[in-house]
Amino acid sequence: TIQYKLYPIMVVDPLGNLFSQVNKLANICDKNAFNKKHKKTN
Repeated sequence: TIQYKLYPIMVVDPLGNLFSQVNKLANICDKNAFNKKHKKTN
């Protein structure tokens, strides 16, 4: 029962790290796109 309780945590934690990395990459892409648009307008 202990392994059964820990299993969801082991599954969710890597997914949480993956989603956080994806969010970081998305934020970087958004900043780069914003900078390109900002440079074009200026």
